[in-house]
Amino acid sequence: MSKKKKARARKATNSPTPSPKAETLRKKLADSWAVFLAALTLISGIVGIWLGYVILPPKVEITAPKDFFEPSDPFSGEFEVRNEGTFSIYNVQIKCIFNRDIYRNQPGLIVRDNFAILALADEIEAGRSREFRCPQMFHADTELETSILTVEASFRPSILFWPHSESARFLAAANKEEKWYWFSN
Repeated sequence: MSKKKKARARKATNSPTPSPKAETLRKKLADSWAVFLAALTLISGIVGIWLGYVILPPKVEITAPKDFFEPSDPFSGEFEVRNEGTFSIYNVQIKCIFNRDIYRNQPGLIVRDNFAILALADEIEAGRSREFRCPQMFHADTELETSILTVEASFRPSILFWPHSESARFLAAANKEEKWYWFSN
């Protein structure tokens, strides 16, 4: 045997064996460390998911037209969907729900719960907006007296795989000068 091999063999036989107390302490420390790392990983995951849900969710705002309209053409103005979130939104669809429409010159005509769905955009980037018009759901010879409209935007955020939706409710009313506007309700 060479000198190196003999030295190694001597070291191996001369090394002290750990006492049962030291071995138990070593196992407890190893187990405690594993439990600590598992708990830290779990807590970090929960905090990360929570922060992502609070900080990065899609923020979409739906606003009414700023201009007044004629009661015979309440949907001449353009509504707006604005992406106020951090990331783009995709597959944006608009649902105009006519909750209740009453007409001046047609007192018996009350339109309830009609809706129209529009494909608005494949993508709306962060900080950008798109305008749209809800289609008219009544005859041309009618004149609006009051209307309640719900606009719902459905979309898929870029960081999530399931669809989201935001909605806004508007009321059509005339001001003192008899000019008609859509107001947030």
